[in-house]
Amino acid sequence: LHKPGRLTEQEFKTIQNHALYSKQILEESGLTGIAVDIAGFHHERLDGSGYPFGKHADEISQYVRMASIVDVYDALTAERVYKDGMEPIKAFKILKDGCPDSFDGELLTKFIQCIGIHPVGTLVKLSSQKVGLVTKSNPASPLKPQVKTFYHAKHARYTGVEDIDLAHSRTHDALESAVKPKDFNIDLIRFFKHSILP
Repeated sequence: LHKPGRLTEQEFKTIQNHALYSKQILEESGLTGIAVDIAGFHHERLDGSGYPFGKHADEISQYVRMASIVDVYDALTAERVYKDGMEPIKAFKILKDGCPDSFDGELLTKFIQCIGIHPVGTLVKLSSQKVGLVTKSNPASPLKPQVKTFYHAKHARYTGVEDIDLAHSRTHDALESAVKPKDFNIDLIRFFKHSILP
């Protein structure tokens, strides 16, 4: 899981078996139903191209279809030893490109609506050059979430914490882009400990 380089064919097969092993472990523990199905089938795809069982659409439950979307989204956006996490909007595009062959398009649309284009926890830069974290999505207007700012990009310094609701902002501020902490050398863990958490 933490290998920095490309996996060999045998290593990839070993990784693929995690779904099979997970299913077996849960069944041996006495579990049945949805939990077992999700553990065993979350890498299956509607067109039968998934693994480890090669199941097709009519064999894949709605719960598993939902879990497969979440699993791929998490894999794309997570920071790994071998790659940077992808911006949510790019991950959504990859998932959309996988419809209808791999993913259920209707469920994907609902997933995107649920978490928003810029999910809670996304670091964003505003047109005022303020940088902050999305604290609440806005399903009615996805580009206008609530943001807790704490840094100024132009001046490269921390600022006082300010809560800005872009849907009701009197400053006419707007969301410019999602950014990464390393773009501004921001230590989010340190900041949370000293500035946001009680």
